[in-house]
Parts: sequence; structure tokens; C-alpha cells
Amino acid sequence: MIVIATASFIVRKGLTDIIKELYPSLKIIDVSLVDELENLRTQHKVKLLLVSNEINLHLNPANYKEIQLIKLIDVRPEYIDVDGSNAELIFLNDSEQVIKHVLKRNLALMDKHNSNSKSESELSDRELDIVREVALGQTNKEIADKLYISVHTVITHRKNITRKLGIKTVSGLTVYALLNKLIKIGDNI
Repeated sequence: MIVIATASFIVRKGLTDIIKELYPSLKIIDVSLVDELENLRTQHKVKLLLVSNEINLHLNPANYKEIQLIKLIDVRPEYIDVDGSNAELIFLNDSEQVIKHVLKRNLALMDKHNSNSKSESELSDRELDIVREVALGQTNKEIADKLYISVHTVITHRKNITRKLGIKTVSGLTVYALLNKLIKIGDNI
């Protein structure tokens, strides 16, 4: 699960939309208060946390050391004081390209850690994205362009999907996607 924690509605909404564009099947929850974040952390497995400075200042770092962290900073300062954490930084005045690059890199890392912890038969979030796009009739090239990955990576994911599910046809993957609510009847490209 991805959590976006900031008091700013527009930042929460914008980041949610960007992440959904990159990884449509990910579960994203946004919160605006420290208490909401603490409740989520204790009740759910948070994999990636995007957190604003005003919320981050009130967190106990020991509770978040196992969570991948991206700090949301209002404006890029002239000098950056490194606090010793492994957190990435997104400056809200960064370009679209830079913000998407940081998000894609962290989502890929999250996907890698996630796929290592899942059982061999479960599909990763990225594989679910691929199944969804295949079920919607997209070609490998179209999928690669949409998800910002290479065609070779799409083909590799499709081989892994076939191995895990035993489904070899597009129509079979479409039925799988419908049954698992990855798509709805009437969805289109």
C-alpha cells in the first residue's frame, strides 16, 4: 500500500493521479493528519510513504525505518541539509519529468521488494498492470509506452504471468482480469 501524507489536498490529489497513471492497480490512501498516518501504519502494511515536512516532523523515525520514504518539500532550497535518512526528496516545484522519474524509481524498488516477498504463484502489482492492459487489447508496444518500460520487459512479465497462472491466451487473461476485477465490462483503451 502507498500512503500520501500531507495537509495539502491538491498535492494529495495530484500525486494520487500521477501514481495511478504510472501503476493503475496500486492501492493508494491519502491522509492529512499525523494521527491518521499512525493508525494506518499500525493497521496496514505500508510499503511506500510520501510525506510532507509538516507531518514528517511529528513522526518517530524508528516506526518508519522499514518503510520506503519520499519526503515532499515545498521549494528546492539553495542548500540541502542531509538528515542521514535514506529518504528520497520530491520538491513540489520540480518539473513533471523529475517528479515522475523519482516516483517511477521508487515504485520499481517497491515492486522489486514486493515481488521478493510474495509467493511464487501471486502476481506482482506490475504483472497485474500488464494483465489489465492485455485484457484491454493493447499490444506489447502500447503497454510498454503507457507504463514507461521496454517491450522486452513487457514480454518478460507476460512470460512470468503465463508461468504463474497457466493462462496462455489473451482471451484467458481477459476472463482472469474480469473475474479479479482488474477491468470491468465496458472498459476500453
